[in-house]
Amino acid sequence: MAVSHRTNRLKLIGTPAVEQLQNGRYQLTVNCTTMNSREDWYSANKARIFPDFGSLESAEMSIDGLAPRTGEAYTDMRLVSVQSSTQQEKYIVTLVYQTLGDSFVQVKDDTVTYTENGLRRVTRESIAKAGTDFQKTVGTTSINSQIDTETAVQCFLSSYEIDDTDSYREVTEIYVEPGEIQTSTKPGRIDGTTEVTIVSTGTAVVPTGELIFSSETEKQGYSTFTRTAIQGTITGTKQTYKDVVAVDVPGQVKCTTESGTTGAGGTVAIVQVTPRRSKRVSATVTIEVTTTSPGAITPAYDLGSISCSVTTKRESFNIFPGFLETNQSYSLSANTQTYPGCFLTSSRSTGTVSYDSKIRKEASNATSTVKTSCAGFGSGSAAGWTETGILKRKSRPLLTALDGTTYYEVITWSA
Repeated sequence: MAVSHRTNRLKLIGTPAVEQLQNGRYQLTVNCTTMNSREDWYSANKARIFPDFGSLESAEMSIDGLAPRTGEAYTDMRLVSVQSSTQQEKYIVTLVYQTLGDSFVQVKDDTVTYTENGLRRVTRESIAKAGTDFQKTVGTTSINSQIDTETAVQCFLSSYEIDDTDSYREVTEIYVEPGEIQTSTKPGRIDGTTEVTIVSTGTAVVPTGELIFSSETEKQGYSTFTRTAIQGTITGTKQTYKDVVAVDVPGQVKCTTESGTTGAGGTVAIVQVTPRRSKRVSATVTIEVTTTSPGAITPAYDLGSISCSVTTKRESFNIFPGFLETNQSYSLSANTQTYPGCFLTSSRSTGTVSYDSKIRKEASNATSTVKTSCAGFGSGSAAGWTETGILKRKSRPLLTALDGTTYYEVITWSA
């Protein structure tokens, strides 16, 4: 007598095939014949012989349902495939079941591969009945991957894919070992240094040295980190060389007196000037990197605080005796001249010229007197001007590290 399967309308052909799968799962293949091979394939009759996907192997069908025999039913054995065929005028229905519970079970052991940087990549395939909740977080969920007796390697979930059917939910998870995936180096923007950039996943790998750049990108919850650091000696003297620089030499101003050359004699106040001038000197140029911006300096060959002026005054007095009265005249004029970059070596001088100014012999005596003077004001020496020290200095910020330290390039010309 033939044995029915789930309904009196499906009769077993022989013995079902059982395949043992990994992790306590089974696959059951059942071949059955139908009661009415001529009409059971009709659309109207499919419900009599085709169970629902995901239904239990032990569940009675809604039409002519039949319970399993004692000990026959497998735990969580659910329908994953059903199809029909014809063999010698018999209508054959083949039903395939698999163990599908309400929690995920691995289909097989993990597949382990390695990236080009030697980091472990783990692919894990798991399966459960349809609609089973999957609760894992990319970038946070982790596993300990171990091959044989090696030390376990912690890997973090980087992505996953869910394959849903009416029978089951299958999930493929990708776990990646955190660590360095790319390292690049280039000459640093500061002489004598190298900039090292490390790109890492899962966790930040920070190169040694002064950290100058940091970024983090996230894709589907999995983070990629980029860190750049300067390695080598950052501060200190980087270069020294010679240069020729034009400098200024202060001039000299002297208030003095010049004697006349005519018979009248006398003196006149004059200004003797040695103008400021330029010359070229050899300078030592030093390029250095510091963590502080240089302050004010007192440069060498600086004429900024040296200057003077001289006021020249001319005073004229004339007396002309007449027949009835004496006539006289007086005039006064002054002029001021400035001398930037010059200092006074003598600040005062005076001169006087007196002479008989009559024209005819019969005329009364007439006298003329001319007085001149020079008065200097301003710098009386070259104080503040020196031929040694710093000629000029330039500075600019090169970069600012993540800890807030700013590095400056300082170029100094000194004599």
